[in-house]
Amino acid sequence: MYAERLKDSIGGITGSFTLKDGEVIETDLDCDLGFVTQSILYLSEAVTETKDLTRLIIFGEKQNLSVHFHSEYILGVLMARTGNVQLLHLMVRRILETPEEELSEAHLPELEDRIPYFDRPRKDVLSNVPAYARQVLEYVDGTRTIKEIIEESTLPPEVVLDVILSYRRSSVLHYNPPSTLQDHVPYFDRPKEEVISNVPAYARQVLEYVDGTRTIKEIIEESALPPEVVLDVILSYRRSSVLHYKS
Repeated sequence: MYAERLKDSIGGITGSFTLKDGEVIETDLDCDLGFVTQSILYLSEAVTETKDLTRLIIFGEKQNLSVHFHSEYILGVLMARTGNVQLLHLMVRRILETPEEELSEAHLPELEDRIPYFDRPRKDVLSNVPAYARQVLEYVDGTRTIKEIIEESTLPPEVVLDVILSYRRSSVLHYNPPSTLQDHVPYFDRPKEEVISNVPAYARQVLEYVDGTRTIKEIIEESALPPEVVLDVILSYRRSSVLHYKS
């Protein structure tokens, strides 16, 4: 179960094994795991006497063994040294920490029509995320649905979902129903000239279209800037209370 999910999602994995309460319950490795698993259990017992143990990596000449600990489960993954370790950690955490029913593809249609967006400048987020996450989050612009992001990203659908769900849980991403954000009408609570004269040039290219009648969708269409930049500007000035939304 776990081995198949990992191999389908990440390149460079040659095999894995899963222990539950110290017993091997799944493996696709054609070898005797007795010595390896006993050593891991002994090490785990020694370390957890003084601190928590969530994962360890044993480096080899050609491959690495990444071992992950969660509740009664231990998942060991044999991976090429060139493999994406950060992506592996994300996938393993997602698999071990998420209930089985949430991983089911039956939930995908419920998510596909959601539109994720950032509530902070997009460039600030992208500059502080790992490369694998950037391959997903670079498509988040407040207009694309999750289905469209899956189609445009080169990563497998389950990895795209893992990234989106992970950053959603950490409140970096939020969801909008397809029309909610774009149908808002932003307005200033002070003279527009006062605001426009004190903002950077790029922000002026967005805020000049704010007149209390245009929706965000209309501003996106009229501005020469990319949709994600328009949203970044609007959300940024909304947070600083320069902009407000009409109810």
